Amino acid sequence: MNEDQVQPPIEETPQGAEAPEVKPPKRPARITAITLENFKSIGAPVRIPLRDITLLFGPNSAGKSTIIHAIQYAGMVLSGKNPDSWDSEDNTSEMGGFRTLLHGRNTSRTMRIGIEIQGDDIAKIMSKSLERTVYANDANLLNGTLNIDDTPYLDFGKISPKVIYVTFSLQWTNNQVFLSEYAVDCDRVPFLKISCAMDGASKLYINPNHPFVSLICNNETDGLSYSPEEGTVYDTDTSEYHCLSTIIANYNTKNNVADRKAKNGFDILEEEDEEEEWICCPIINQRSALPTKKISFEKKDDLVIDQAKVAELKSSITEAINKQRDEFRIRCKSMQLDENIINDIIGPPHLPKSDDEIKESFYNNINEVNDLTIDYISIGSRELLLRLINDVRYLGPLRQVPPRNFIPVNHAGTNRWFNGMAAWDALFLDEENLIDRSNGHLKHTLGCPYSLNNIDVIRCDKAVIEKAAQKGLDVLKDVLSRHAYQRIQVRDTLHNVDVELPDIGTGLSQLIPVIVGVAHPGTSLFAVQEPELHAHPGLQARLADVFLKERKHPAFLETHSEHLILRILRRIRETSRGTLPEGFPSIRPEDVQVLYLKPSENGTEVYPLDITEDGDFINDWPDGFFTEREEDLF
Repeated sequence: MNEDQVQPPIEETPQGAEAPEVKPPKRPARITAITLENFKSIGAPVRIPLRDITLLFGPNSAGKSTIIHAIQYAGMVLSGKNPDSWDSEDNTSEMGGFRTLLHGRNTSRTMRIGIEIQGDDIAKIMSKSLERTVYANDANLLNGTLNIDDTPYLDFGKISPKVIYVTFSLQWTNNQVFLSEYAVDCDRVPFLKISCAMDGASKLYINPNHPFVSLICNNETDGLSYSPEEGTVYDTDTSEYHCLSTIIANYNTKNNVADRKAKNGFDILEEEDEEEEWICCPIINQRSALPTKKISFEKKDDLVIDQAKVAELKSSITEAINKQRDEFRIRCKSMQLDENIINDIIGPPHLPKSDDEIKESFYNNINEVNDLTIDYISIGSRELLLRLINDVRYLGPLRQVPPRNFIPVNHAGTNRWFNGMAAWDALFLDEENLIDRSNGHLKHTLGCPYSLNNIDVIRCDKAVIEKAAQKGLDVLKDVLSRHAYQRIQVRDTLHNVDVELPDIGTGLSQLIPVIVGVAHPGTSLFAVQEPELHAHPGLQARLADVFLKERKHPAFLETHSEHLILRILRRIRETSRGTLPEGFPSIRPEDVQVLYLKPSENGTEVYPLDITEDGDFINDWPDGFFTEREEDLF
């Protein structure tokens, strides 16, 4: 053993002393729960938790695909596309418009979709999203930018949520659908809401009792966001970023509702929970509940308008306009214009404006303000969610077998995952040794005598190659390189022969896209319908081990396989007893979520099935699911 191989001695913990704390590894942002209300088969609000491995069981047409369809639809809505036109890039199915997706097709109902995200890099992703907004051109922000891992990154100090919950509501009114509300909870406490009426009037609601707001108002943040001395963050020639404490001071809360309504005419969002207070800030010119490039609202410093102020404005405006009119008449006369022409140009004397006109003109001239934290939470949460949804890989129940002359596409986009073709594209790209990882599962986990390889194929006339060879090796190499392309080759390692893709057998052709999808990098959620399709019972059980070993991103499995769930239960039991096979990662009940979906008159019902440390279910399966085997045996 050389010096480089010498291992440092293991330090033993003294008797009676506490063992050093082992910090859990950081986890990237991932979708951890979905809440649906009035979406397809789901009526009353249902929360679907997602873990490392989530398995959905239930009878046919129970609504198992509804959950993935909801994620796809959420991505479409949050992208700003028409929510009444299903535009699924992966061509999963023709879902129709909003009324087709609305539960019971009852247009009096409100559809709500909520998605929870957890991760240690949430704040980093959300702050980076501001670089693609109006803040990207702000010199003060750029000068205050930190570099972490060579990545521009805004440090918001203590304003760093670990859990984000985004929910939005859709309604059908006047024969059209519109997004009526967008809300964000930070660390499971409501932070803000954006509402929009059919006429486009938008309002921002802030929860003044959120811990983040308290940190800001008490000047306890450590980040770059706020300057306690001036009450603002940055003040440039083009923008003014006000601290939330300024907004809190300007806009009254429910404690002073009567006085606020009398002076300002603003409404406050009434909640069922009387202890919850919201501050309402009317948004300027947004006309949408979706957060856009910047949320601007009215600076309320001089917004109190009484009758004396209105009368003063009437008099001053009328006097100023008529004075300008008289001055213009004098200038026209100096040009020796005819009196009738002058009267046509100037028009009649200006009459005093009405009270409503005075108020409208006053509102239109209010200064716009915006707050960095509000944009960070609202815009950042939308961008975070869109990023995760765009990285969802959804593998459908029927995977297409590549043709004999299959040529991969040089990008494995989401639009080719549903039919499985993107898996073969991904093998061609071979990111992060995807081929080696897939071959490892084929050989060691599944015990299949096949391997996958990238090979170069020459498409060229024989005479051209012979002619190039006569001219020398360099010419031949040039011809071969210009006529070469790569393709995926399957090798039968048992018989040492190469097998064309259409000849590998239905079971393996359906299984390979599943293996590739599990190991594929850059995936936020891997969803599969019937992963066990055309696999024999032993292979179904070993397929569960593939999912258990590859847990970099969560897996969402719609399945009917008893063998798959039994293998997972066995690995949980072996983990608790310390009998796991060597090198096999531990798996505990909290890493697995089993859900049973049951149709009912009021919509699909979801039953979570809890698992014990001994790998058994605490509660019974509804409807006696999986009891057929016992009935046939006994």
